[in-house]
Amino acid sequence: MDTPWPALVRRLRFISNLKQADLADLLGVEQGTVSRWERATYVPDIPVQRRIRDMLHRLEPAIPPAAIEVMPIRALLYCSQTMGLVCSVSEIVAREHGFSAHEMRYKNIAPMWPESVREMHERLDAMDAWRSGDVVLVRAKIFRINNEWCDTTAIPVAGSGLVLFTAGLSQTPPAIDTSQCELTVVTKDEMVA
Repeated sequence: MDTPWPALVRRLRFISNLKQADLADLLGVEQGTVSRWERATYVPDIPVQRRIRDMLHRLEPAIPPAAIEVMPIRALLYCSQTMGLVCSVSEIVAREHGFSAHEMRYKNIAPMWPESVREMHERLDAMDAWRSGDVVLVRAKIFRINNEWCDTTAIPVAGSGLVLFTAGLSQTPPAIDTSQCELTVVTKDEMVA
């Protein structure tokens, strides 16, 4: 998996609330250079890559990667704005993909997701409550590649644009047609009611 520099640069700008010109000033490059990174027409040079990664490590929310890496379940912290950019992953998930948890940081794994996970994200992205940050929790029953149903939970990390995603083998079959994933969405209003 190659490093997805366009997604990394957008993630950095999102969490630091910077415009392209602001990030360019911080990194000592032109605004057009940042634009080219985000369009994938140019890759930052090695010293700038290190600075971008260092800035991301300092700015990520207070969920330490080590806390997720040691979870004894399938767990993944990813950026919802860049659809699949991994911020941290449990060793179980990393091994399933042939990497260490550290090697998977800031990789884009969306192309490896099963169709049911993509469908779940498309359905969430279409929801006003998800886009506005009003969703507290999503539970889904999704079909995995190895023909097993998984119970999954997606928890948005408030104000960060990150989602903590966990998955475990389902103890019960889905109650719906197997061509779709079964979604239960809990919003802030429902939590208070």
